[in-house]
Amino acid sequence: MVVLSRALALASVVFAVFVASSLLPSVQIDREARTLAYLHHDPILVTNNSFGLFPGAGSASDPYVIEDMEIDGDGLWMSPTVPCIEIRDSDAHFVIRNNHLRWNGVSGLGVELERCSNGTIENNTVDHIYLGMWILDSNNCSVRGNSISTSGGQEEMGLFLLNSRQCSVWGNTFHSNGVIVCGDLLVNVITNDIESNNTVNGLPIVFVKNQENFLLDNIVAGQVLVANCENFTISNLSISDVDSGVALYFVSNVTVENLQITRTNWDAMAIYNSTELVIRFNHLYSNGYNGMTFYNVKGAEVSCNLMEENWPSGIASMFNSSGLIAFHNNLINNSEQIWGGMTLDAGYPTGGNYYSDYSGQDMMSGPDQDITGPDGIGDVPYMNASYEYPSQRDRYPLMERFDSWPRAVFNVSESSSIVDNTLIFNASSCWDLGEQSSALSVRWDFNDDGVWEIDWRTEKTAQWQYSEQGSYTVRLEVRDSHGLTNNTTMRIEIIDPSIPEFTSPLVPIVSVMFLVAVVVRRRLRRR
Repeated sequence: MVVLSRALALASVVFAVFVASSLLPSVQIDREARTLAYLHHDPILVTNNSFGLFPGAGSASDPYVIEDMEIDGDGLWMSPTVPCIEIRDSDAHFVIRNNHLRWNGVSGLGVELERCSNGTIENNTVDHIYLGMWILDSNNCSVRGNSISTSGGQEEMGLFLLNSRQCSVWGNTFHSNGVIVCGDLLVNVITNDIESNNTVNGLPIVFVKNQENFLLDNIVAGQVLVANCENFTISNLSISDVDSGVALYFVSNVTVENLQITRTNWDAMAIYNSTELVIRFNHLYSNGYNGMTFYNVKGAEVSCNLMEENWPSGIASMFNSSGLIAFHNNLINNSEQIWGGMTLDAGYPTGGNYYSDYSGQDMMSGPDQDITGPDGIGDVPYMNASYEYPSQRDRYPLMERFDSWPRAVFNVSESSSIVDNTLIFNASSCWDLGEQSSALSVRWDFNDDGVWEIDWRTEKTAQWQYSEQGSYTVRLEVRDSHGLTNNTTMRIEIIDPSIPEFTSPLVPIVSVMFLVAVVVRRRLRRR
C-alpha cells in the first residue's frame, strides 16, 4: 500500500502541475524573431545562375541566399525599369529572405522572377511600390511569409503569377493589393497552391479549384479565386481595396450574384476561358479597371447589375469572347460604358440597358420605334463609343434606371464568439438598383425563429448578445421604398468559456495516471 500511495501521490503532483500550467497564459516564442540590421544594396540582377558572391552552392540543401538587405529600385513601371531584385533563366535553388524592398520614386517592382525554378521568396517587407512580385514563366517557386504594401492605386499589384506552374503562395500579408493569376493554359492556374492563410487587408484569400456543385455564400473573404470548377454559385459578398475582387478561370455553369465590389486596382470581376455564366444583381463601382471583363468567354448573360464610375469601362469583352448578352444593367458614369463586342439588348419590349450618357428622347414606341407615344425606351439606339466597335449599338436603351428588388448583405464583428459578448451586425452594404442605400429599411431576426427582434428601420447597424452557447442563424431582411424585399442569413457560433473543454494533452495525462495506479495495484496483488 505504501508503493500505491507513493504512486498516486506522484501522479497527483504531476496532474496538479499540469493543471496549474494550463491556467497560465500561453506564451509562444518565435525562435526566428530577430531585429534585422539591413545592409543597403544596389538593385540586384542575376542571370543564368550567376549568383556571384552570394553564399550557397545552388543545391536544395545549400541554396544561394540573398538576405538582410535594403534595396531601392529605380525607374518607372512600363519604362526601362530596374527591379529591386531580378533573377532570370535560373534553375539553381535560391532564397530571397528578410530583405526590405522599396521604390525611390512613384512606381516600381520589388522582385521579378522570369523563367526560374526552385526559388523561394520569404519574410521580405515590400512597400512603397507599384508591383510587389512578378513571377513569369516559372515553376516550383515559393512565396511565403512576406508583407507586401502598395498604395492601392490604379493597376497596382501585390503578386502576379503569369504562366507559372507549381508555385506555392503561403502565409503572406497583402495590403491594398492581393494576388493575380494569369495563364493561357489550365495547368498554369490549377497547379499553383494559394492557401487561405494569405490575407489581404486582414481577410483570407479564398482559392477554390477542381470542385463542382457548391455554394460560396456570405463567406468572409478579401479576394476570391475559382479555377476549373462547374455548377456553382457565388453570392452575397462585399469586397474592396484589392487587386481584383473575384476571378474565375476555366469554369462553367456559374451564377454570380449580389456581390458588391469597389476600389479594386484591376478588374472588379475577371472571367477567363469560361462558358455559360449568369452574372446578375451585382454592384461594381469606383474600380481601377473594368467593372467586369470577359477574357475568351463563350456564353454569358449579364443583367440587372449596377456599374458606376469604373475606369476604363463598365463591361468589357476581350480576346475572342462570344455569346455575351447584356441587358437591364445600369451603366453610370463609367469612362466608357461598354468595350468590346456583345449583344446589348434583349429585344423589344424587354429592352436594353440604361446609360447615364444617353441623350436620346422617348417620343415613339414599337419594335421599330415608329409608333407615336412613349414606351420608356429611347427612340434612337445607344451607340457604343468604342472606336474599335463603332457599329455596336443598344437598339432599345432604357430612358430610366432599371429597378429591381433590393439586395441584402451584412457582416458581423465576430463569426464565432462567447456567451454574453456584444456582437455588432452591419448591413450598410445593402443596396438597390433604383435608390440610395441610406433609404433602405432593414430588420433583424437573431434566432431565425420568425420573430424579428429589431423591426424595420433605416439604421443599418445593430447589437445583440446570446446568453447561451450554440449555433444560431441570423436573418436580415431589407426593404425598398416600393415594398420589395430580400433576405439573407449567416451562421453564428457561440461558446461558453466557463465549460471546460477536455482536449489533449489533459486526457492523455489522466489516462497515464489511471494506468500507473492499475499497474501498481496489480503488482501489489502478486506479492
